Amino acid sequence: MQQWTKKHWGKLYLPKLLRYAEEIQWESADYIFTISEQVKKLMIEYGVNSEKIIVNASKVDPDLFTPEIDGKNIKDEYELNNNFVIAFTGTFAQWHGIEILAESIKYLKDKIPSVKVMFIGDGILRGKIEEIIKRDRDKAGSELQLLNFERAFDAVKALDIGIQGERQVAEGL
Repeated sequence: MQQWTKKHWGKLYLPKLLRYAEEIQWESADYIFTISEQVKKLMIEYGVNSEKIIVNASKVDPDLFTPEIDGKNIKDEYELNNNFVIAFTGTFAQWHGIEILAESIKYLKDKIPSVKVMFIGDGILRGKIEEIIKRDRDKAGSELQLLNFERAFDAVKALDIGIQGERQVAEGL
């Protein structure tokens, strides 16, 4: 699916060669795992044998994300106590609309003076998100934090609102 990804979100060099390489991989694979039915459908349209595709949707482990754990360590570390905490958790990618969320943070401070915003994850748009946060830090205050996935389990427990954005970025997705 690199050809599709590069075509829609990046720069596509040598498209025929990339497509040929992907077809070899698909043909050689016993199984191909994907994260959604939409991606499975797209792969089938590209010619992947549907019997090889297994959808492994994102899930949450209720033992890790339990209400009995309060997230006090994250609240203390990032000075979140007595604040209204909003966070995005996930892949920093186009289909989550994360850059739109980052651009809108500067407007929250006027509406919710105690707001603290966190971005938890990583991905292709991390650099862009870091630039937006740095640029808007004065308007939004110092409330913006970037955390790696490893901190997600603790951080989610400290949130008032968790945001999981999604937008259609191309036909079928």
